[in-house]
Amino acid sequence: MTRTSEMPTGHGLLTDAIMTMAEGFALFDADNCLVLCNSRYRELYGYSEAEACPGVHISKLLQKDANVNLVAEVGGEDTIQRRIDTFGDTEETFDLPLADGRWVQVRDRKLPGGGTVSIHTEISRHMQTEEALRASREHYALAMRSTNEVIYDIDLATGAVRFSSGIREDFGLPEQSDSEEPWSKLIHPDFIDLYHQANADLITGKTTHLDNEYLVQDVRGDWRWVQQKGIVLRTGKGRAYRLIGSTGDITQRRKAEEALVEKEQMLRMAIDHMPGSFYMVDKDYRIQVFNDKFPEIAKLDPAKVYVGAYLDDVMMDRAIAGDFGPDDPKEIMARLKKMYQAQDYSLMKNPMQDGRIIEITRTPTETGGTVVMSKDITDQKHAEEVLRKAKEAAEAATEAVVIQT
Repeated sequence: MTRTSEMPTGHGLLTDAIMTMAEGFALFDADNCLVLCNSRYRELYGYSEAEACPGVHISKLLQKDANVNLVAEVGGEDTIQRRIDTFGDTEETFDLPLADGRWVQVRDRKLPGGGTVSIHTEISRHMQTEEALRASREHYALAMRSTNEVIYDIDLATGAVRFSSGIREDFGLPEQSDSEEPWSKLIHPDFIDLYHQANADLITGKTTHLDNEYLVQDVRGDWRWVQQKGIVLRTGKGRAYRLIGSTGDITQRRKAEEALVEKEQMLRMAIDHMPGSFYMVDKDYRIQVFNDKFPEIAKLDPAKVYVGAYLDDVMMDRAIAGDFGPDDPKEIMARLKKMYQAQDYSLMKNPMQDGRIIEITRTPTETGGTVVMSKDITDQKHAEEVLRKAKEAAEAATEAVVIQT
């Protein structure tokens, strides 16, 4: 069962925040189908709204990138195919070179309940700075003076390290040191092995660049998230002799990412704990959000209920069963769609073929979709009927007494 945590536009600040982010944002469900993305995501890769629409599989988007040669080749690796093969199974952060010279940093994070949040940031300027560092010492010195990150330069032969200003003071780092120990001793124990292994892989050539995120303790004793980037300079014979890079404080970014995940979990919990069923369709009548009670109350085939499924495919069985009336099922579905097109609120009580009475409320969204909530009110209606009959009996008895007197 695939279930999203996103709410329709206008139901909170979360969607507005996502849509106005300067970074590209895309949320995929556990089947790697797109649930939601913002305009910046489409802009970065040249997708139209029709191409990057809810329900489309990540492989279709990546195949479009391949068809237009969007991604530049680096080291012979087929980046697009790797993404198709591993997306949704792993968390990763990597820099993606585009054929037009731009660079995009991609950060994929798995959601606890299934699905993936993918953040895309254009880092062309940052990569140009790194290229300048490789080109000449003069450009490197300029970057050291202008950046707010810690720029480090390690002499691999002697172990000596130079740290730029930037946020160096926040971590109590000296300008120069005989070893990297002033920095490595600040790294959280859970990440120290990752730090050393990543540096070793870069130096030995197993990787071409360094890009890691880990926790470091500042001078106040607080743990802060940092992102370390780095490259190795090599001699003509391939021997590594310098490791140059930057380490920036990304604590606020990580908190923002965690807050997004937390809000998504809260939204998911709210939907799942509603007393009745909940689902939302877009303007094309495709399911975007639903909870477990939707197929349960509507007596639907769970295999047919998933994000991206068309309303016709989901509801046709119930129309055939007569739950929506005795008319032709196709005519019933056409009327149902027409009702959904009406941009106004509606409330109905629908008797089902199995004797249940279902109360259904329909609310339009600002994007042309519809939110539908329903609950089983059979017991309530039966209780009302019992009260009605009791009232009639009491009135009849009272009338009989009056007549006798």
